Amino acid sequence: MAEASVLLAEYRRRADDGVEPYQLEDAQVFAFLSEGEREACLRGAPIFDTVTADVVLYAVAADQATVTLNSLVLRIDHATFTPTGGRACKLVVTGIDEVRSRCLSTTASRPQYVCHESRTTLKMYPTPSEAGTLALDVYRLPLLDIESEHDEPEIPLELHDGLVDWVLYRVYSSKDSELEDPARAAVALRDFTDRFGERRTADAMRRHRERRRVTTRNIYT
Repeated sequence: MAEASVLLAEYRRRADDGVEPYQLEDAQVFAFLSEGEREACLRGAPIFDTVTADVVLYAVAADQATVTLNSLVLRIDHATFTPTGGRACKLVVTGIDEVRSRCLSTTASRPQYVCHESRTTLKMYPTPSEAGTLALDVYRLPLLDIESEHDEPEIPLELHDGLVDWVLYRVYSSKDSELEDPARAAVALRDFTDRFGERRTADAMRRHRERRRVTTRNIYT
């Protein structure tokens, strides 16, 4: 990965902002890089995680159906439930509308399906009768902000230059008369969008999270 110092230098080159006093101090550039990385994740979901325990593993008590997600989780790709001392079973990731339409509230002892109840909560169907662990594979936001020249973005290296496009967009969108440049802001935002995609509406993001539908009932592994 490229350290933030490389992206800082690229911003200064592209913005012709390499002579002190700078138009934008280092700390503000880093803040815009962090903002750009979060925006990139919301648009293109470039960070996939299966190993960060605080993000992908959730203790579940007996008779607990709802799980509160780590706030960094954007979308679930895969889920399993493992009863304490038992065998893991794969859960079908689906949408709340599909669950309701199929009336999936059964008396089975283990959950078979999981879906978003809200942006930050999941619900398993049926409710597990045993305690266990819910394990997820997810797309998420970055774990940490970019705050110094030695920090590194988490998105793939080949996407790092796109964060500079976001910094330029924010700089040229400034209401500061010396920085504002709507034409250059539009170009920078276009380049960022070409790389990461359009920003979805809240409803589109919900539908994207729930893109999967139940296709089979033979799900135990």
